[in-house]
Amino acid sequence: MTLTLSINDATDFIAGVALEQRDLYYDGDGNPVAVGPIQGDTMDSKSFNVFGKWGFDFSDTRRLEVLTSLFKLEGDGDYQRSPGDMDQNIPATSIKGSEPGDPPENDAKNVSASYTDSNFASGSLMVKAYYYDLYALYGGGTFGAVQDASVAPEGELFDQSALNSEKYGTKLTYLKNDVFWDGFQVVAGLDYLYDETYQDLVQTGRIWVPKMQFEGWAPYLQLEQAFQGDKLLISAGVRQENVTLNVPSFTTVASAGNTLVEGSSPNFSELLVNAGVVYSVNDALTLYSSYSEGFNMPDAGLLLRAVNTPDQSVDDLVDLQPILADNAELGLNYRLNRLTLSASYFESNSDLGGRIQVIDGIGFVSREKTEVNGFELSASYTTDQELEFGANYAKLNGQYDSNDDGQVDRDLDGRNISPDRLNFWLQSPIADGFFARVQYSHLFDRNFEGGLPENDFEGYQLVDFLLKYETPTLGEFSLGIQNLLAEQYLTYYSQTVTFVNPNTFVAGRGRTLHLNWSKSF
Repeated sequence: MTLTLSINDATDFIAGVALEQRDLYYDGDGNPVAVGPIQGDTMDSKSFNVFGKWGFDFSDTRRLEVLTSLFKLEGDGDYQRSPGDMDQNIPATSIKGSEPGDPPENDAKNVSASYTDSNFASGSLMVKAYYYDLYALYGGGTFGAVQDASVAPEGELFDQSALNSEKYGTKLTYLKNDVFWDGFQVVAGLDYLYDETYQDLVQTGRIWVPKMQFEGWAPYLQLEQAFQGDKLLISAGVRQENVTLNVPSFTTVASAGNTLVEGSSPNFSELLVNAGVVYSVNDALTLYSSYSEGFNMPDAGLLLRAVNTPDQSVDDLVDLQPILADNAELGLNYRLNRLTLSASYFESNSDLGGRIQVIDGIGFVSREKTEVNGFELSASYTTDQELEFGANYAKLNGQYDSNDDGQVDRDLDGRNISPDRLNFWLQSPIADGFFARVQYSHLFDRNFEGGLPENDFEGYQLVDFLLKYETPTLGEFSLGIQNLLAEQYLTYYSQTVTFVNPNTFVAGRGRTLHLNWSKSF
């Protein structure tokens, strides 16, 4: 439910609340889909979401907005998994009962405020501040990583972890057009982020990942010049990333050898550049190309909790180095009358990537050379009768260096790369007030070079349908049907991820109906 109020000419307010209670999903054969008790699941759960946005216009050019939201999703714990049979291609399912420990949950709080002035020093100013707090409780197990013989016999200790994260930051952006001469645009800004995060094992009260404090600030400058009456746009920019990670001295859990790690505050600084060109050949055809350097930090928590070599210091951990990536893209857009075409090719390469893998149910990060590339094609056409049909195709390749010889030699698995996909759609008004859309999705087979044959992907096809009816007085009614033909299939994740086991070998959802009604007042 959403409420929108315009209090006066200068003040507006939007508030909303949503409550949802969910039971099980069912696959194409009518069997319950297996619940996901580790990462959490929308099945067998309830959620609560409330948000509000208040806005005030000081003038025609100056505005203040404040946004708040509270979200909580928690499992009911009414079902447990019944293992499948991977050799027989039988997926896991759900049966009545409860898993050990407390049901997973996510509790998130967010507050942000932004101020904009479109006439500040002959330009536009935007200032934003935000605060975010997250508590995420994961499901548990008797994983090797949580075992401690001083607490319980080896293999019998049950535990589950919780992530506690609190962050705040600011964003400052100033934009000015026609600086020095016509067509020259300048964008300058500063981003700041502070993040404090730790992870504990809630059933035994142990600290798994110490309280880490991440602080980053990044000034940036982006320039753009327009030529030939905006037919040609050339842009270039720089961004200076400055990061400090403060980690106290800590001792890992027993499964990592109760290893003492000396704390420290490593810092990293990197100058990143980007450049791009957009050229409008004519009113129909636009060509573009871009290059950018990316900066990201690996998941420090996954890395730190696995340290098992004595006499280590945080400063010595090479795996904490940032993930630097070179990204390039080349593409075109074509639009003439009722025909639209687009095509793009992209690459993203990193000498020290961050491939995520799972061993014995616990996540780890492997720092390896990675290369990802792919392309996307899209086309659509609308007839005089407003019948629109179209298609898009996306192909993605990804490899990593498995033996540290500087050459990529093995495909990334389904945990780190998505499947190739082809979509067709057809949509049109079909009568007064009625609109219909049908969509066909084909996920292609994939063999992973260097992987085991049992982790190759056998693709599948899905058909979805949507019918809308809009009335002048009662609002809009819609009927959506996902997986219209009730296709029975195993998810891409279950087929391709190397650590999937009989408990996590699951099918996708079968035919699912959604009925919606909306009315604006």
